[in-house]
Amino acid sequence: MYNECRHVMPSGLHCQSPAMRGSSFCYFHARAQHPAPPREARIEMPALLDSKGTQAVVHRTLEALAAGRISTRRAAVLLYGLQISSRHKPQTPVPEP
Repeated sequence: MYNECRHVMPSGLHCQSPAMRGSSFCYFHARAQHPAPPREARIEMPALLDSKGTQAVVHRTLEALAAGRISTRRAAVLLYGLQISSRHKPQTPVPEP
């Protein structure tokens, strides 16, 4: 014999699907109990990452982090990527006098 899902529908009837092992609910209703986390905000990246563009992205990333719209892990990855891209910029030659 198996355990049935303990979800009660609005009509008052029980779900009657088999409950997952170690849970009181079936797969569908267990997911309904714990909805997926909300999607994180998008950080717009400029087409060209010059010094002004890099500063703008850093500002947007820190602003989104402070407002709780992105995770610390995502902010760290974005900032690390910006750090790497700023290191590998082509050096502009200094004009000779």
